Amino acid sequence: MQWLQQPEMYQGKSVAELRERITLDFNPNGLGNQAAIERAIEYFLKDSLSVHHPQCVAHLHCPSLVVSQAAEVLINATNQSMDSWDQSPSATIIEVKLIEWLRAQVGYPAGDAGVFYQWWHPKQPDGSDAGA
Repeated sequence: MQWLQQPEMYQGKSVAELRERITLDFNPNGLGNQAAIERAIEYFLKDSLSVHHPQCVAHLHCPSLVVSQAAEVLINATNQSMDSWDQSPSATIIEVKLIEWLRAQVGYPAGDAGVFYQWWHPKQPDGSDAGA
């Protein structure tokens, strides 16, 4: 994609130029997929900050990984919701197992789900007081 190859981190417009340039022309029949993608590239990508650029220090949003983009496509396409078991039983188990694995990688005790034990539990795993 040409946008990924641009040499500048930002080649967009000023706020005033963007307000002038971007119009939302709603068509009751839609644009069609190809025209919608072309419009998104023209009015969104071309005037976006390239967080993948080597000179960009992404203080909030770093570039995403291809695997995370694929996961988002799966979640979106199947309308998964992580707020209840009935909407995502497999995804819930995957999330719990991932948290358990991450917890073990950083050395948190089993069962804490990645939460530092003393912050929420009055007793240490050995029975002593957390504040002692």
